[in-house]
Amino acid sequence: MQKTQNRIEVRDGSLVARVLDPGKKAEMEDARVFRHKIFLEELGWSLLDGNGQEVDEYGQSSLHFGAFSALGELVGYCRVILPKSRFMIEKEFADLVDPTYYIRKEGDTVEISRFAIPKELRGKQEGFRVIAVLLRCVYQWAKINKVRYIYAVCASDHLGFLRGFFSCCKPIGPAYEYQPGIASSAFILDLEELDLTKVKELWSVLMSKAPSE
Repeated sequence: MQKTQNRIEVRDGSLVARVLDPGKKAEMEDARVFRHKIFLEELGWSLLDGNGQEVDEYGQSSLHFGAFSALGELVGYCRVILPKSRFMIEKEFADLVDPTYYIRKEGDTVEISRFAIPKELRGKQEGFRVIAVLLRCVYQWAKINKVRYIYAVCASDHLGFLRGFFSCCKPIGPAYEYQPGIASSAFILDLEELDLTKVKELWSVLMSKAPSE
């Protein structure tokens, strides 16, 4: 992959999403604290390093995306792991990949992970707005940087729901329960086959079902 263009910003009303600047230590620390609260304190994941920090081997080889409120508060986060390093589906989520499946590591392929929004926004219209503006930012970054394929892991029932809208969203292996009763699946998304009309239809459905408060 050539040097990436990262000066990207997407707005939706009072929300703004952008690629975080790794040179701004305070901004990156805010993102780490945000992830720590959600993944460790709320979800109980074991992600600490030897110093009690929420970091892993993928952070340094990733682009970090944040969504901010009108007050400048971080309200959403995700990261994109670049192909120059190992993907999580090659290690942590290897159970979700068919042994015969070839994992792409070309410059047009990335992996998205650590998607997070605060507990108080999940399942609500504002939460879906945060998710939407983050995904739009990732999409614009991908199109500018000629990224076609995105790997991801999500709950299997969520993947089934997505595939009802997008044929370009394909599982790459079996489902696996890392937690009892909660199956996860890995998939690949082909952005060149993404139907933006279906995207609008999906978000219309999600917003109509979600409470406003």
